[in-house]
Amino acid sequence: MFDSIKERLALRRWTKSTLGVALRDHGHEFFWHDNAPFAYLDEQVKLKHCAELHAAAMAILASENPLLAERERLAGYVHAFAELMVSGMPEDSKSERHYADTPYISGKLRPYIGRIADHIDELGRLRFEDPEISGEGLADYCTMRASLLLFYCNGLNLISIYVEDRANRHSEWYRAYIQAAMVWAEDSIREHLGLPSLLPTITGGLVYSSFMNYVTNGEPDPFFAWCRDFPEYYLLDHGPKPIAQEGS
Repeated sequence: MFDSIKERLALRRWTKSTLGVALRDHGHEFFWHDNAPFAYLDEQVKLKHCAELHAAAMAILASENPLLAERERLAGYVHAFAELMVSGMPEDSKSERHYADTPYISGKLRPYIGRIADHIDELGRLRFEDPEISGEGLADYCTMRASLLLFYCNGLNLISIYVEDRANRHSEWYRAYIQAAMVWAEDSIREHLGLPSLLPTITGGLVYSSFMNYVTNGEPDPFFAWCRDFPEYYLLDHGPKPIAQEGS
C-alpha cells in the first residue's frame, strides 16, 4: 500500500516537473493538436508512444550518467530516422524539411526503394511479411515511420536540453546532428546501390558519420567540435558553400 502511495506521489511530481510538462506538450503537438501529424492514430497507440518517451526520460534521469545515457539513446533514434527518411522522402517535399537543406541530401532515392529494402532490415522484414507490398507502399512506410521516430528524437532532445541545462544557450548541435546523420545515410545507401556519391571527397561519408562520436562521447557542443576538426566540410550553414557532385 505504501509503495503504491509513493508511486502515485512520484508520478504526480513528475507530471508537474519542468521536463514532465515539456514532454507532455511535445506529445500533444504530435498526437492531439489540431494539425498533429499523428492525430489519426488510435488513442491507446498515442498514449503508448507518450508513455514510452516519459519512461525513457525517467530511466535516463535515474541512470549513473544521465548525459551519456540520453546521448546514446538519442543516437540510436537519430540514425534509424535518418536511414528511413532519406530512403522514402519525395524530392518535392525536401524544401519542407529544414534539416534536409543541403545538396548532399537529394530526395531522389525513393525510386530505388525495392533495392534499398535489401540493405535495411526493417524494410526487408516488412517485405518478407507482405510479399505483395508495392515500392510505393515501402516508401510511404519509410516516411511515416521516420516521422514517428522524429517524435522520439525531438523528445530526447528535450531531455538533453534539460539534462545539460542548455535551454538558454544558443545550441544547434541537435539539428546539425540530424543533418549529418541524413548525409551519412544517403551516402551509405548510394554506395550500396552503386550510385554516385554527392559528397566532394571519397572520405566524406566517414567525416559526417563521425558526428555521432562527438555526441555519444559526451562532447559539450558536438557541432562546434565537429566544425573545428573538419572546417573544410559543410554542415548547417557552416563551412565552404557546398557543391554537390553529379549524381542520380
